[in-house]
Amino acid sequence: MDLDDLIAILRDDHGIDVPELQRQAAETEAVAALSNSLRDALGESDLVQLSAESTDEDIVGAVSTLIETNVALSAEIASTKEAARVDAATAEVDAKVKSGHILPAKREKFLELRLSNEELFNDLLPENPIVALSAEEGIEPADASPGEVLDSEVARYVESAKAAGITVA
Repeated sequence: MDLDDLIAILRDDHGIDVPELQRQAAETEAVAALSNSLRDALGESDLVQLSAESTDEDIVGAVSTLIETNVALSAEIASTKEAARVDAATAEVDAKVKSGHILPAKREKFLELRLSNEELFNDLLPENPIVALSAEEGIEPADASPGEVLDSEVARYVESAKAAGITVA
């Protein structure tokens, strides 16, 4: 009797499918090897603490946690990149407003355009400023306190009124 005869007897007389059992055993070995590889990789990463007694469920939970963390961090990175993109676009548009290439009244529309279509934004910008904006902030000296400015304005109005013949008390 050879191996094929024994397998046939087990199948016919006892209902045991030896080739199927061998296939299942090979799959179990592959799953165990995968589980051990994951346990080793996770243990070496210092991201997850697993013990030698960790079950497959522990490994699945650790991998799920890593996936959730990865997704959250990816979303945070994307949000940070978007904020940086908006900040850069805002700074560029504000610089173009200050240089006179964009009218202040059109700032928001140009910012929207810069964020949605940078190429068209660059094509629509004039080569030379379209308006010369003044950097003047006011008429009072930069080192004057608000009280000094107010006193000097009151004195100026009183003098103007007296010159016009108005009596000021």
